[in-house]
Amino acid sequence: MTGEFAEYESQIRLMSSIKAQLKLVIAGNHDLSLDKEWWDNNLTDWKRRRSTGRNEYEAARELWKGERAKAAGITYLDEGLHKFTLPSGARLRVYASPYQPDFYNWAFKYNANEDRFNFPNTTPPAPKNTINIAENPVPNWPQVDIMMTHGPPIHVLDETIHGNFDVGCPHLLRAVTRARPRIHTFGHIHEGWGAQVGRWKQQPSSSSKSDPERPFEGSEMVIVDSKKMLQERVVHIDLTEGWDKQVFGKSTLFVNAAIMTASSPYRPENAPFLVDVELAMG
Repeated sequence: MTGEFAEYESQIRLMSSIKAQLKLVIAGNHDLSLDKEWWDNNLTDWKRRRSTGRNEYEAARELWKGERAKAAGITYLDEGLHKFTLPSGARLRVYASPYQPDFYNWAFKYNANEDRFNFPNTTPPAPKNTINIAENPVPNWPQVDIMMTHGPPIHVLDETIHGNFDVGCPHLLRAVTRARPRIHTFGHIHEGWGAQVGRWKQQPSSSSKSDPERPFEGSEMVIVDSKKMLQERVVHIDLTEGWDKQVFGKSTLFVNAAIMTASSPYRPENAPFLVDVELAMG
C-alpha cells in the first residue's frame, strides 16, 4: 500500500460492510497521499495530480472525510483528542496519531530525538537533547479512554524479526504513562501482533534515577487460544469481569492489532481483536 485511491476505496467498501456504531480510522506510514508534508516534499506537482487531475492530498482527505466515508459510518481522525457519545450514553475519549519514528522515506514520520506526544517539562522527564515538537500532546490521566497510534511505544509489542530490536517510541511511552488509558492500540510492527496488560507503578517518581522506559510494576501477555481464534476469527478480551477486571488508571491493555504478516508478500493472517471495556456515562 502506498496511498493509492483504489486501495482507499477498497478499504471503505470493506468497512461499510461492518456493523458497528462507530468506525474510527487513522492513517499510517503507507498512506502517503494523506500526509501533506510528505506529498509536498517528495513529488512534483504533475505527479501529485496524476490520478485525479487535482491535488491528491486534498482529494484523499475529501475521500476519507467526505460523504462517502460518512455514509459508511467512518470517522477519520487527525492527530489529537476526539470525544464521542455512544448510543448507550457512554462517553468515549480517543487520542489519535498517525505518526511514528523515522522509517526510511515513508509518511507521518519524526526523528528519534523529536517528541510530538508530551508537554514540555512533564514527568517522566524527556531524555537529554530531546526536541519538543508536540502540536497535539497527549492529555494526562484521566482524560483519555483509548489511544490509537500507528506506532507502538518502546518495549511494548515492538520487537522486530530483524535483529530482535525494540523499535517503538520512548516519547510515546512517556505519554501513555501519563495518560494511562484503558486501551492503547497500534500496529506498524507486524511481527509484534498480540496483546498485553501493563500494570502501572502507582506513584511514578520524578527522581532523575527513575527509568521512564520501565513504568510498569508488571505486565502479562494475553494468552491467545489459537483453536478458538480460528473458529471465531477474532481474539476476544473481556476487561469488565473476572480476575482481570480493569480499574481505570491502574492498568492499560496494549494491543498490537497489525493483521498483516511481517514478510513480503504481506498477507492478512493475524486475527482482529474484540475487547469489552467499561466506559463512564456521558
